[in-house]
Amino acid sequence: MKIITTCVPDELDSSTKMIKNAAEARGVVFEGVAFYQDGKTSHEIYTLGHKNKQHTMDITRPDVTSSTASTFTVNKQLMRIFLESHQFPCGRGDVFSDFEAAKTFFREATSPLVVKPLKGTAGRGVTVNIKNIKEFEVAVKYAQQESLEFMVEDYVFGEDYRVLVVDYKVVAVTKRIPANVVGDGEHMIQELVDKKNENRSEGYQTHLSKIKMDEETEQTLSEQGFTLNSVPEEGKMVFLRKNANLSSGGESINLDSELHPENVVACEGVARKLGLKVAGIDILTGDLQRPFGENGGIILEVNARPRIRMHQFPVQGKPVMVADKIIDMLFPDAK
Repeated sequence: MKIITTCVPDELDSSTKMIKNAAEARGVVFEGVAFYQDGKTSHEIYTLGHKNKQHTMDITRPDVTSSTASTFTVNKQLMRIFLESHQFPCGRGDVFSDFEAAKTFFREATSPLVVKPLKGTAGRGVTVNIKNIKEFEVAVKYAQQESLEFMVEDYVFGEDYRVLVVDYKVVAVTKRIPANVVGDGEHMIQELVDKKNENRSEGYQTHLSKIKMDEETEQTLSEQGFTLNSVPEEGKMVFLRKNANLSSGGESINLDSELHPENVVACEGVARKLGLKVAGIDILTGDLQRPFGENGGIILEVNARPRIRMHQFPVQGKPVMVADKIIDMLFPDAK
């Protein structure tokens, strides 16, 4: 574990910067950042103070969040059991520690599969829409780079959304799309990626992360009939990954009130039962405007420390100033 106590404002996580800016605009004092690395997960601990009130934060996770909830959110099997036991929509899945044991689940599956590390964040080690045994074996090896134990789940067809809940109220709904480039009829895909990555960061310091290039990229391109040296026609969108995590180069589109009221109740209910005052709920559904039970939509994961850049700086849609809403919750008298 690496600990650095010196505060370097330019190196702060973009979500921390947004909260810092929102706090200071209201006279809330931002102090004392401690950086530390827990495995591949980065933390930034700081305090916010106003009058006689103080809160300690870890990026977007406030000290009013249940510690038990945080335990649930970093263990995907625990979270699936929690969702299932409370009748929240979730997919079929199981946990394994080796490829041979997982083969039975694969053989019995009637739909494509998803493989993800049991413990992990930011979409690392996740492979979706697995259709054959070769892809399955590759996906297991990829997941085990993050965690020896891994989950295998049924793949649900639909769009990927992040629902942000603050103080048990849905405040933002964002559609996430996988990393992509749009052809111009002149440049190779690798060149288009390099150009797009020029203004992106390796981590979370800027509003967008660099598009990650690896075996999954090549596989995703191959399935579309491309290689990195292909020159897509003008206007052709080419996807570089299957998952839509912003940490691997995905992008966000903010949506207005398109979430069905029953789905709003479900998302707020998950946050309330877990005790998460700030929660990022990942859902997969074919139609936001229909209840989960009618269209097979599911809750994929719940994040106790969700990044907020996708909501405040979407590539499309109206920005939602989530940092202000978090400050409102913590310091309602700081206007």
